[in-house]
Amino acid sequence: MQFKGIGEAKSIKITAAMELGRRHKLAQIQRRLKITLTQTVFDIMQTLLGS
Repeated sequence: MQFKGIGEAKSIKITAAMELGRRHKLAQIQRRLKITLTQTVFDIMQTLLGS
């Protein structure tokens, strides 16, 4: 992943932070047992497939 205007080290930090956020959200979703809203389906699929 490339970000214009910043160096490689900062780009790696940003990418790592985004991945940690994705994993955290996925962990929250996996704790849910029952899907009752379409928004829940959207959140699950968005996390799995990416933004």
